[in-house]
Amino acid sequence: MACPQNAGQVLAHQSGETPFSALVSAERPFTYLTICRCAGNPWPMSSPEDSSVDDEEGPRRSRGDAKRERVATETALAELSERLLTANSKVLAALQLDDDALRAIEDAKRIGRAPARARASRRVRSTLRGADWLTALRRLDALAGGIAPASLRDSQAARHAALLSAPGDPALSRFLAEFPRADRSRLRQLMQNARRAPVAKREKARRQLESVVQATLDEHQVE
Repeated sequence: MACPQNAGQVLAHQSGETPFSALVSAERPFTYLTICRCAGNPWPMSSPEDSSVDDEEGPRRSRGDAKRERVATETALAELSERLLTANSKVLAALQLDDDALRAIEDAKRIGRAPARARASRRVRSTLRGADWLTALRRLDALAGGIAPASLRDSQAARHAALLSAPGDPALSRFLAEFPRADRSRLRQLMQNARRAPVAKREKARRQLESVVQATLDEHQVE
């Protein structure tokens, strides 16, 4: 069966759910909308050996959960798209976006009329949707805080923290389903701090969340 290539096909194809840790592995993009079970390109799709684990161990989730995750992801993508449309060429180069995303951003910037610009903004969001958009978001926040993107950690905890701080509560629900002994209240507070922090302080706030996530992962490994 061929891999679905867009969000609508993925949601139609999806018959189960992937564990949270699988979503943040180095071989996957940071989006809930690219969950599928098929062979082929491991970025952004899942690898064939993961499918049996998902079926046996992945927490089953309702359509309402999936809808909330989809809405949260699209909201985060929309916010990122708007920020990219105001970024200068030096910042965009530091983000290391792919050619399609850069072309969509530059095309949108040249459009002055509101309706046409809105369509162009949606195209930017579409190009980001199937890519590693959370890494782009982390780099953008780092630059805003005077932090070199190259210094960002690429650990599992850092990826968990990025996913938690961007989509919000739906990501927390999925995390807690896999790590039920995690401190829900503490995680939620740090997530809110990261989301509410000024752009220049957002990466610092996210690192505080990352430290709690790391402690949760360490505890899980000990068990």
